[in-house]
Formats: sequence, C-alpha cells, structure tokens
Amino acid sequence: MKPFFLYLKLITLLLVCVVQASAQQPPQIFLQLEDRLTDQVFRYHIGDKIQIKTKEFPRQWNKTKIVDIIPKDKIIVLESGYVKLDDIIKVRRKKGTAGKVIGGALLSLGPSIIVFGTLGTFADGSTSSAAGPAIVGALVTVAGWLISKTGRRKKFKIGKYTQLKIYDIRWPDPRRT
Repeated sequence: MKPFFLYLKLITLLLVCVVQASAQQPPQIFLQLEDRLTDQVFRYHIGDKIQIKTKEFPRQWNKTKIVDIIPKDKIIVLESGYVKLDDIIKVRRKKGTAGKVIGGALLSLGPSIIVFGTLGTFADGSTSSAAGPAIVGALVTVAGWLISKTGRRKKFKIGKYTQLKIYDIRWPDPRRT
C-alpha cells in the first residue's frame, strides 16, 4: 500500500511541473499608457489592438494590431506599418460594457412596450389611448440607442499629464554585455 501513495505523489508532482512549464510566460516588452490625472494605467502587449492618431494623420483613427515593439529605437511595429512612439498624439480606449448592456436592454424593452401596450389597449376595446404606449415605447427605444452609442470610448491626448511609454523588463542577455 505504501508504494501506491509514493507513486501517486510522484505522478502529481510530475503533472504540476509539466503544467507549470507549459504555462505561457507574461510578455516582457509592453506599451503602457499612464494618465496622471486619474492614476489610470493601461498596458498594451504584442498582439493587442490599439487605436491611435499620429502626427502624420491627425484626423484619422488608426485601429490596428501591435506586431512588435522595439524599445531601443522607440518604434511600435503595427500591421499597417510602424510608428515612432513620439509620433502618437492620441490613444482611444473602450470604456466598458455597462452602457452597451443597459442600452441593449432598453432597445429590446422599447419595442415590447409598443407591441404589448397597443395590443393590450386594442384587447380592452378602447382605441383612444393606443398612442400612449407607442410614445413611451419610442422614447425608451431612443434612450436605449443613445445610451448604447455614447460614452463607449475614452480618448487620451498624449502630453503633459498623459504619457505613452515602452517598458522592457527582460533580463539582460549575457552575450550582449
């Protein structure tokens, strides 16, 4: 009986070592957006999507994926080309999903108020108050659409209080020193 428990412990230890070795290591080069006014910090790793405006195209939002980050030259390689860190003037982020969820709920509630409210008034036999549920349902639908469309993105202007930095936290390569 004793060797069975010994083998069970060894197999468990082996499985833990295999799982730990196969787990991906976190990226060691990343782009960090720091907002000093709100103490918010956002990280962008290789493979993440980013929305930026550059000095070359100040009116156009460029939504692209980060392919590589070169910290020595302060260059971000994107799917659509490359950009120097100093050429980025604005970064846009999604705020969250609360507005989208609430707006979507109101968007589905509005038509149901219209349909069931008018069907209910017609079922009662009175046609004089059929416009009331239609107006309320239309207002709820418009409010849901407005909530779902506004406040979904936050724009950060790179400048005095907001910085975009490249961090390289890899161990130094002993062959390069």
